[in-house]
Amino acid sequence: MLNHAAMDCIQGQFEAVVQTSLGYSGKPFSWAETYLGLHVFAFNLLQLYIFRRYDFASLYSLRLVYYLYWHILWSTLRLY
Repeated sequence: MLNHAAMDCIQGQFEAVVQTSLGYSGKPFSWAETYLGLHVFAFNLLQLYIFRRYDFASLYSLRLVYYLYWHILWSTLRLY
């Protein structure tokens, strides 16, 4: 039987593997895809930790705040 840390690592890898395997550069294991994979994996582990430590509402709030920052604020700021 796998412990919680092992299960979190397996679950955290899923999105990272899917996003890097559907890569945007056309070359396998480019630096950008490697960074993306590590970034997504680390954020997924953080989300799983928040979910286990607190509850689903905290996990959902974390994701919404992250998306607000990354997709809205950062996207707007970098265009200026």
